[in-house]
Amino acid sequence: MKKLMSVILPLIIILFMVGCSDDKNYYITNEVPQEEEKIPPPGILPVVFISGTPSEMGYQYGQQLRDYIVMVKNSLWAQLLAKDDKETILGHLSQYNDVIKNEAPEMVEIMSGMAGGADVDYEDILMINSFVDVAWAQPVESCSGFAAWGDATKDGKTIAAINFDFMPDPFSYRATIIAFPDQGNSFIATGFAGVLANNFFMNEKGLVELNNHGEYIRPEDKGYGLPAMVIAGYIAMTCNTWEEARDFMLNATVSMGVARHFEDIGGGGCVVESTADKAMARYAGDFGENNYLIDTNHWVMPEMSDTKWPSPGPGSSEYRYMTIEKYLQDQYGNLDVNAFMDILGESERYWDGSEWQYVDGWAGNTLNALGSPGIGTHTCQVAVPADKTVYLRMGDATGLWGTLAPYLTGEFVKLVLEDSPASVTATAASSAQNDLWMASQAIVGSTNLDLVDKLNEAKEAYWQGLAYQAEAALQTGDEALRSYSKAATNLCKSQAYALQVQHMAQSLLEE
Repeated sequence: MKKLMSVILPLIIILFMVGCSDDKNYYITNEVPQEEEKIPPPGILPVVFISGTPSEMGYQYGQQLRDYIVMVKNSLWAQLLAKDDKETILGHLSQYNDVIKNEAPEMVEIMSGMAGGADVDYEDILMINSFVDVAWAQPVESCSGFAAWGDATKDGKTIAAINFDFMPDPFSYRATIIAFPDQGNSFIATGFAGVLANNFFMNEKGLVELNNHGEYIRPEDKGYGLPAMVIAGYIAMTCNTWEEARDFMLNATVSMGVARHFEDIGGGGCVVESTADKAMARYAGDFGENNYLIDTNHWVMPEMSDTKWPSPGPGSSEYRYMTIEKYLQDQYGNLDVNAFMDILGESERYWDGSEWQYVDGWAGNTLNALGSPGIGTHTCQVAVPADKTVYLRMGDATGLWGTLAPYLTGEFVKLVLEDSPASVTATAASSAQNDLWMASQAIVGSTNLDLVDKLNEAKEAYWQGLAYQAEAALQTGDEALRSYSKAATNLCKSQAYALQVQHMAQSLLEE
C-alpha cells in the first residue's frame, strides 16, 4: 500500500498542477491577472453601417461601438455624479424621456436597441444623449458652420460645412454613422458613441443639418424638451426639405439654446435660433447675406436679444462669424469644396470686422479651434448634397490637437451616400485606390523613408478593406453589416494616409 501511494501521490500533485496551469496559472506563480487595456479614441473616424427597424439599427450600433459606448457612459456618469446624486439625475432623465416618447418615439426604440447591443442600461444611453441638457452645460465658444449656393459657388451647387468643437473627454470617441432605415431616409452623420448624430448629417433627399450650441441666459430658456443630441438623427430620417426641418424645429419642445442650420440641394435654407422659450428662423438676405448663410454660437436675430449671454464686446463666436463672411465674400463665385475645407482649417488669423488679426501661436478666435487646452476641433464635415457626397476629417487641420487621439492625419476622407452598404464601400474603395495612385506618383524617386512607410500603411489598410469587403459579400444580416463597416473604415484610413503622403511630399518640395 505504501508503495502504491508513493506512486499515486506524485501523480495527483502533477495532475493538480497541470489542471491549474491553464488560464489561471497565477495560482502557481502568484502573478496578478492583467487588466484589459482601455482603448484611446480613434485617429480616423470608424464607419458604422446600420439598417432595418429603429430597434434593429440601435442594436447594430450598440454592438459595433460597444467599447466606445462604455468609455463614454463611464466618463459622463462620473462627471454628473460629481455634481448630483443618481436619483436626482434619473429623475431628470425620466422627464426628457417622456418628451422623446411624445415627439420622436423612434428614438426611444433606437436607444433601447443601442443599450441591448452594447449590453448597458437604457438609462446609460439616455444619459449620453441628454448629458448636455442634464448638466445645463454653459455655451462653449465652439463650432462654426456655413453654406453657399448659386452664384456664390463655382458650379452653382450647394456646399455646406461645419466644425464640431468640444471638450475631449469623452466626446473624442466618435464615428461616422451610415443608416438605412426601413422607414424614412438613409443618411450619413457623425456623432460620439451612443449618439446617432450630433451636429451634422446629410440624408438621401439632400437635406443637410449643421448645428451649434447657442445662448440661453434666462431660466425659461432651459427646460425639459427633446435633448439636443436626439434631434438631428430624428430629423435626418423624417424630413425631406429644409422647410420641413424648419417647421419641425419651430414646433418642437426644445430643451436649451441651439442654432440649427438647414440646407438642401436648392440652397436658400435657414437657421433656426431657439431656446426652450422661443424659436425664430432667419434666412439669407435678412442681414445682407447673398446666397450664403452662417451659424456660430451667438444669436443674430434682434428678437433673441433677451436670451443672450452678457458680453462686453465681440467674443470668439462673433469673430468666427465675421471671418467666415469675409472669406465667402472674398471668394464669391469661386467657392468650391477645397475652399470650404481651407476656411474650416484656418488657424493663423481672424477678421475683426475691419482688418485681419494674426494670432500669436494657438491664441483663439480662429475657426480651427486651437485657443483653449479644454476645447478642440473634433470633426470637420463638408457636404455637397447634389452629389450625395461628404468629406469628413477627424481632429483639427494640423493633425496634432483636436480630439487628442493618436494618429490623427488632418486629412478629409470622401464618402458617397449610395443605396446600400455594399455600394458605399465600393465607392470608398475607388476613392482609396485613386488616392494611392496619386500618393505613389508624389514620391517617385524619393528617398524619404517616412513617406514610404506611410504609403505602405495606406496600402495595408486598403487590402484590409478589400478583404472585409469580400467577406461581407458572402455574409448576410448583421454579420455583413459589421464586415462592411470594417471594410469602409479601413478604406477611409487608406484614403487619409495616402492623402497625408501627398501633402507631406508637397511640403518637402516647397521647403
